[in-house]
Amino acid sequence: MLLFAIAPIFIANLYGRTLTVPDLVMIGTLAALLGPTTAGMSGFLIVAQTGIICGYLGLPFDAAFALFIAVEAVTDTIRTLLQIVVTTGTAAAIAPLGEEEADVVA
Repeated sequence: MLLFAIAPIFIANLYGRTLTVPDLVMIGTLAALLGPTTAGMSGFLIVAQTGIICGYLGLPFDAAFALFIAVEAVTDTIRTLLQIVVTTGTAAAIAPLGEEEADVVA
């Protein structure tokens, strides 16, 4: 979701376009809607979905797409690692305790 929120702002700054408050609200709303829908997609498709927000704002996305794909190779490993850490941490936090672990905690 951060990519969907930050990328259009970056592109607008890249092309010198000032974003208004309604533009920022639309970016936030679309980022919140697109975030869950891209779960499980590859990085290439996630970057391509950013074009939806840029299309609504009338921002050119072609040159920025090539830039984001080049950076995606670097950030993909970090994003995957963070997803695994958060998922396993959440599972460990909500997993029921066995009898041995419950005695130690109590």
